[in-house]
Amino acid sequence: MIHLRACLALALFAVCTSPGSAQSLLARQGLGYSVEPLDARARALGGVGMGLSGINLSLVNPAAVAGTPAAAFLVGFQFDRTDAEAGSGATEGRIPRFPVIHAALPLGERWVFSVGYGGFLDQSWAAQVEDTLPGLRGEPTLVRDRFASRGGVARLRVGGARSFGERFAVGVAADIFTGVVQDSSVREFPDTATGLFLAPALSFSERSYGGVGFAAGARWTPSEALNVAASVSGGGRLRAEGPEGERSYTLPFSGAVGASGRVARRTLVAASGTWTGWAGTADDLAEPGGVRNVWALSTGLEQELEGRLERAYPLRLGVRYSLLPFASPGGAFPAERALTGGFGARLGGGAARVDFGAERGWRDAGGSAFQEDFWRFSASMTVLGR
Repeated sequence: MIHLRACLALALFAVCTSPGSAQSLLARQGLGYSVEPLDARARALGGVGMGLSGINLSLVNPAAVAGTPAAAFLVGFQFDRTDAEAGSGATEGRIPRFPVIHAALPLGERWVFSVGYGGFLDQSWAAQVEDTLPGLRGEPTLVRDRFASRGGVARLRVGGARSFGERFAVGVAADIFTGVVQDSSVREFPDTATGLFLAPALSFSERSYGGVGFAAGARWTPSEALNVAASVSGGGRLRAEGPEGERSYTLPFSGAVGASGRVARRTLVAASGTWTGWAGTADDLAEPGGVRNVWALSTGLEQELEGRLERAYPLRLGVRYSLLPFASPGGAFPAERALTGGFGARLGGGAARVDFGAERGWRDAGGSAFQEDFWRFSASMTVLGR
């Protein structure tokens, strides 16, 4: 039997773990690198987080929690490893994160209340530059500058879903955006021509984010073999306060559709598409013109292997292609491609589910010198408190 005490322990573990080093160079462009609040099952299916069958605590669609039979909890973990090239320079980054934490609580027979915390924008990055400056007595002095940024913007989503019969459900939610980004720069003098020791120069700044947005969604199950879902989000503004003063950015409107269908008793195919109107923030950015509207397409296949004692072990494959909203360091707009896969285990007749996913992806910006390769590993657990 799965108890709510286990859910609380997972939540505390997630909150008390902090991110590590920097990730994609795109995290320094515009408002950062977009982070999707997806669990490992959706990641392994190419990023399909809409319209999946079974208990689905998706943070993308507020209606996904409708029909949850008991109190449920989801926690996901993700680790990215990135190798990037931009011009003559190269860098690598590694960052762990918890992209989604979500809980659902049924209220009566038709209503389900939910609260979740998920990623939105990542601004963690690091870079190092070496140069020489005129030193004492005219001798050149080696200078090493280290720049680092840590943090980003996350969303707290509070919502509710209502079922209309067994086939249709709707949901609404409010998004509370919050985050802190810490920027630092260190100038070091590893070796001076005079042999004198010079202390490093350090500068530090911090800016905080806040804002409110809204979301709505629907889920339709015309038959036991087919699930269809759609959602929209947007509205409001994202505010940033820092040493340079206060700035405000338009939160983009986003629309997503997805569906999954069983082509055989244990074979599921899924697909989704998303459009996000980031171009609406163009006038709010420090460098207008470095942002565009984007879309993403994902598709995946799930093959379930039957086990003993009411256990099942699904295997998954997927592919994803998406445009990214902010221009790369070279000024061109990048795209992202990824091949995905993973597996899971459904235990206790569906009372608990553990999923794992892996992605091999590439980001580039047409004919520019910018290119990134990445590995992404995901794990998540869903439990029902019954």
